[in-house]
Amino acid sequence: MKKVLLDTTYILPLLGIEIDIPNLREKIISLAKNFKLMLNSLSILEAKWKILKLAK
Repeated sequence: MKKVLLDTTYILPLLGIEIDIPNLREKIISLAKNFKLMLNSLSILEAKWKILKLAK
């Protein structure tokens, strides 16, 4: 199965941060049906930084 690496933009909604991408949920579900979705640990760290910045 082919792999797709999701960047920070795609994981932020999973953490409760809204992103202005129409139909993002449907796009991710479609990708998940056809590809193995991968996350980079640096994207998770970047998402954490964004959350901390928004919390200030």
